[in-house]
Amino acid sequence: GSELQKVYTPGLLLAFLSLMVADNDTCLEIEWADFKASISMAGIFCDKLDTATVELAERVVIRRVKNVSGALLPVHSRAAIPQSNVKELLELAGRTYAPASEASRLAGAGAGLSDND
Repeated sequence: GSELQKVYTPGLLLAFLSLMVADNDTCLEIEWADFKASISMAGIFCDKLDTATVELAERVVIRRVKNVSGALLPVHSRAAIPQSNVKELLELAGRTYAPASEASRLAGAGAGLSDND
């Protein structure tokens, strides 16, 4: 197994571990503090999902296991994001836009005259 120290937002590792086992017959287990989950190509299995959302885990252990245990978590294809969060994200994205200028258009920025969407 592997042991990681001081992992910020360790719950994000679940998605990556799920991708790792998606095409093979491997089962993995991840554990920190009060959280434990098993991951196989059938999905993510966990009995206490509410303990997954910690900001910092002092120690995270990932190991191969023979079998998964716990309840199969439902799969969701979309998240429901509160409108206030969407507004904040759009404002942050707006800070990355560069103002249009003749120099940037001549350098190829933007769609120019060949907008073929």
